[in-house]
Amino acid sequence: SGFNADEREADSCFQTGHTALNREAHDNILAFLSLQLLAQDYGYKELTKVPPSALRATSLQSLKLNNNSLQFLPDSICVLTSLRLLDLSNNRLDHLPVAMESFEKLQELNLRGNKFKNTAPEFKQVEEKSIPMRLADGMTSLETLILAENGFIWIPPAVLEMPIKRLDLSHNQLRYLPEFLETAKITTSLELLHVGDNEIRDLDSQSVSRLLHTRELIVESNLLVRLPDTVGDLHESLELLWAGQNRLEEIPFQIGQLTRLRSLRLEKNKLHTIPVEIANCTLLEDLNLFNNTFLYQPPEEVVVRGCRHVVAYLQRMKEVANLKAAAGDGLDGTTFSAQEDDDDIGLEKEFAHKPANVQKAQDAEGEPYLMPGSVTRPKNPVMYLHQECDLLEVYTELDQVFVNIYVISEKKVLTRIPEHMIQ
Repeated sequence: SGFNADEREADSCFQTGHTALNREAHDNILAFLSLQLLAQDYGYKELTKVPPSALRATSLQSLKLNNNSLQFLPDSICVLTSLRLLDLSNNRLDHLPVAMESFEKLQELNLRGNKFKNTAPEFKQVEEKSIPMRLADGMTSLETLILAENGFIWIPPAVLEMPIKRLDLSHNQLRYLPEFLETAKITTSLELLHVGDNEIRDLDSQSVSRLLHTRELIVESNLLVRLPDTVGDLHESLELLWAGQNRLEEIPFQIGQLTRLRSLRLEKNKLHTIPVEIANCTLLEDLNLFNNTFLYQPPEEVVVRGCRHVVAYLQRMKEVANLKAAAGDGLDGTTFSAQEDDDDIGLEKEFAHKPANVQKAQDAEGEPYLMPGSVTRPKNPVMYLHQECDLLEVYTELDQVFVNIYVISEKKVLTRIPEHMIQ
């Protein structure tokens, strides 16, 4: 009646239970549709092998096989040459097949939470089979490689020869960073390096200096006792540096060269002081210094007020240092003002009351101002109670901490005051 021939045939097939197409036509349609698929998600399916339907969709650009029980990938996966994204996270894989060298268009590979570990001896790293060297020749478009939560002790050489921009090796067992050769492709492309939660004890100076394009460097939760001076060589690119939860006792002053730095995290270390050169990092928006038990410069009351106040404090430290340098007093120690003004009070007001020359200033005993480390010291330094003072300097001798203060109303400098006398 009002239905066309196709609709009547479909209705008849529905009532009788017969298929409207013969088997060959049915398979042809399925094959055609599979060729049109651009994405397939097989995550959380309890799979033990790659489903054949995924291998038939040769035009796939995104394939997710995460959170299954895959122990290997078949060589037939090489037909998926159009893949841009391959998610194999949280499986049981311990190696990649050489057949994946056909993935010339692959841009992101997620291998988080598998069973990868080094298979070759450390002195023959080129023989590594978990990520074969031949893959570096084929995966020429790979930008993101996630190898977190595996068992690597050192980074497979194939990884260093890929044009990777973002590399995540966190939560492994890495003991060191490799010596990045100047010819390694990764040195000209790497923008993010995450090696947190490993067992790294030292960062090789040369390795760090060659990461000239790296914008984000994360080395938190390792066993580091120092940062290399060459971190300052990354001044044209580095914007984020996280080195919290290590064993750092000092920070190199070259960190002040990182004028693009926006985030710096140094929490849970063993720091005593922070270099005043950090004041040069004027773009800094995130600064974490919490839980450094031995930190006294800047003091805790400044740290708890946040990044902006710490940077302002360090800038005042530099102002005092510059003032004393101009006065020619010859002091070598780091100088600073502990006064924390509100944000609307500029540095000009802060230092308006400072004497133009403190070289001839005297302490409460009438003795000349003494340089830190001088053998001669005031016998009985008098504290000016209930008077506004500026903390000029903190230094140590024989494990004892001394301070120098400037009494504003008296325009005098008191030197070598034992720390326990300051309340």
